[in-house]
Amino acid sequence: MRKTLLSFSLLFVSFPTLFAKNNRLEVGVGHYKFFTAYKDPDPSFIESFNINYSRSILKNTHIYTNYLNAPNASAVLMRANPMSENDDGKLDSREKYHFLDLGVGYQLYNLKNHSISINGALSIAYGTNVYQLYSVWYDPSPYPGGHSIYMVVTTRKETYFGGTINLKYDYVFWKDRLNVGINLGGRKYLSKNNAHLEMLSPNLQHIDPNIPGGRHDFPFQINYGIHVGFNF
Repeated sequence: MRKTLLSFSLLFVSFPTLFAKNNRLEVGVGHYKFFTAYKDPDPSFIESFNINYSRSILKNTHIYTNYLNAPNASAVLMRANPMSENDDGKLDSREKYHFLDLGVGYQLYNLKNHSISINGALSIAYGTNVYQLYSVWYDPSPYPGGHSIYMVVTTRKETYFGGTINLKYDYVFWKDRLNVGINLGGRKYLSKNNAHLEMLSPNLQHIDPNIPGGRHDFPFQINYGIHVGFNF
């Protein structure tokens, strides 16, 4: 009998904790934009997918991890340079990128079912970079309105380190179980050394791509989209 009473007592004490809703799992879709890229991604809104897990550690503070995959509807994340006869050895485009964030968030505003929070995280971006090794341009072209081109490219898996910051608006309902909202943020990653390539162009006698300074940037990126979450 004592063991039964003790079990019920422990259950009663822990009951509020079981329903504290300190955890949140979200999924979202959205788009992105680069301001210094040669070519922006396709105009489709759903170009990225993300999944986010967060846990409250203080009254208005939470920690979180986020995974984002882009692009979804096309292969190219962004084009760094136009294809031309002067771009041998240069970075042409980035494809199939993944982003992993680990950070902290703070709730700036909370009134009834509405909330606004700011989030900042360290981030890793990794994906495939495409380099133009060698090209031969025939001009005039036998094709109307264009050039006849022979081109050799190569791909490299590369990783960048940086950070991200974003604002989120959420509307919470169904006894604080579900939330829907919008988000807007930016991503910035450190520049890095160019990939070492076996150059095929007779005009390039070194193994580093012909980019001034021997480094290249991952340009500043804007992310925006919508999300839905479950709180438990």
